[in-house]
Amino acid sequence: MNRRRLLIAASIIIIALLGAAYVTLSQPKANSKNEESAAKKVETAVVDSGKKTEEKNPDLTEPAVSEKKEENIKSEEIAVANNTPEYDMKAFLCQLNSGEVFMKLEYYVNGESLTRQVNAETVPQLKDVFSKREKNTSNPQAFGIQSVYLNPKLHKAYFIASDKPIMESAEITLYGMDLKEGSVNKLFSQIGKFSDFKFSKDMKYLAFSYVESALSSQYPRRTLLQVLECSKDKFAVNGNKDAKGNLIGNNTDQKMVYHYSLMSWQSNNTLKIKETVFPKNSDTGEKSRELLYDIEKNLLTNMDGSPAIAGQTAGNKDGQAAKADSEPVKALKGFYTNLSSGQYTKAYDLLDDKFQLNAFKLMGVAELSKKDIDVESFSAYGSFFKTAKIESVVHDKMSGNTANVYFYQVFSISEGNEVKQALVATLKKTAKGWKIAAVGDGNINEKPFKQ
Repeated sequence: MNRRRLLIAASIIIIALLGAAYVTLSQPKANSKNEESAAKKVETAVVDSGKKTEEKNPDLTEPAVSEKKEENIKSEEIAVANNTPEYDMKAFLCQLNSGEVFMKLEYYVNGESLTRQVNAETVPQLKDVFSKREKNTSNPQAFGIQSVYLNPKLHKAYFIASDKPIMESAEITLYGMDLKEGSVNKLFSQIGKFSDFKFSKDMKYLAFSYVESALSSQYPRRTLLQVLECSKDKFAVNGNKDAKGNLIGNNTDQKMVYHYSLMSWQSNNTLKIKETVFPKNSDTGEKSRELLYDIEKNLLTNMDGSPAIAGQTAGNKDGQAAKADSEPVKALKGFYTNLSSGQYTKAYDLLDDKFQLNAFKLMGVAELSKKDIDVESFSAYGSFFKTAKIESVVHDKMSGNTANVYFYQVFSISEGNEVKQALVATLKKTAKGWKIAAVGDGNINEKPFKQ
């Protein structure tokens, strides 16, 4: 059993190393020339009700936030997403013995070490953060700075401040910071349940989506897409609408309500999103499909590149109801759902006793069988399995008690970098239902993957 676990570990490590190598080679390089630092004018942007005013610091040589000489009595580290060795950014939430709370950022720009402090005058959500957490023991992390997202290409950082938790929602505010100047802008604020924030691979855009709170919308279930153009810190997509205020894609039915939720980046300019539509005057008749949205062309297409037509549903280009999943497809999707949610025992039970894994051969991974895998193995690599999902089912066919499902799997090695893989799953019908008997590499140059 030790040899089998080592084999599994080696397989996962090979995949992780290949992904890490790709991420390393694709990271933007820092400027090798050291520039002499000069005293710069720093402006603090204050935003109120969507209007921006600027307060100029009278001392042009002093940063926009004052240096704290009092002793920190509390300090906690804030996670930094998309960090790089060149920036080596560290973020902390601190409280002085006077009770004042601030966020401290330590990082490098072009080899120069910088420290910035942002206080409650700029980010009101910082005020009394630690005392609020003590009073709200059920969800203390709902207060303060949740995450910092680094954009190394544009020398910017974005951070999420939250306050006033309301059931499953919270008041979320997005701020942007110029890492060279130190100025901070309030970019967005809303009450809702938010998705993860994702940069495009070229760092031009930052995208996220959220489900509006019932307190802020006449349609409580509406999901809204946001896409920020980072160079301008302006929204290219704001609440499912383009820069001109029209519903994205110019694809509307006035009798319907449209939801768009973020799934992933397909390319530098194209998002993979989920569209959900239902009648304005009814909660029934809901339809969903996965689409591609080209931000710069303002174009919605189906996953195969064909135009997305209003009223059309997934897998059907005539506007009729989409084909229901077959029982083998349901079993395969159930396997991935159990993996992503950490229900490893249920996932393991969906494998046939004679299960064989023949995928990842191009990555040097040997064949594995069910006897080489156990529930403990699933649990040990939970962080990997939680990112694995079925992107799309291309085709499925049954012959007696055997079925073949052709599908694309995606999984993440690191933040913002997904690996897409064509796979073929063979399932067998048993007394206990459909079980996965084998998974192997698919050939994208052959049917049914090649259309």
